[in-house]
Amino acid sequence: CQGHNTYYTIKQDAGQPKSQLMLDMAKTICADLSYDINGHMRVKNNVLDFKNSNFSPIWRFSEGDVDCALPTLTYNRSKYYNKIITKGAIVNGYQFTASIENTNKKSLYNTYDTPIVSKTNKNSKLFSDQLCQEQCMYEMVQQSRGLISVIMECSFMPFLDVDKMIYLNFPSLNINNEQF
Repeated sequence: CQGHNTYYTIKQDAGQPKSQLMLDMAKTICADLSYDINGHMRVKNNVLDFKNSNFSPIWRFSEGDVDCALPTLTYNRSKYYNKIITKGAIVNGYQFTASIENTNKKSLYNTYDTPIVSKTNKNSKLFSDQLCQEQCMYEMVQQSRGLISVIMECSFMPFLDVDKMIYLNFPSLNINNEQF
């Protein structure tokens, strides 16, 4: 996280796990906290991923492959947002603010094909429009992760890691070369 400063102090009550402190610190810089295949902790800013969302898939799973079983998909339609607004601090009568909409036509919840459902966040510790924008992008990425869950058994593939893109092609499930 070299070069990133948190914009507020994080306090933790006695008895809370240290992992919660690490998660809170990562969230202040709009980052994800995970462990790589070697067990090393990684902090990764997912805002950059959002800006450069043309990931190259690292593997393609297809119906009939001997190294994978038919996946199970779960759609969480109960709680989605396709527009996020962040309101920050007010300085000299100006409120720092930003918003973002899901305009990805491949998304089930884009603003073109579904009604706009917005969520507004308020954080008086955000002292620039840029920090508000990064918070919007972070929230959009975080909430979009839980909208579709894919459970699939496959042979051991050590290169499949956190935040890697794959293609699924299972016509019997109406999944035709879709990215996950």
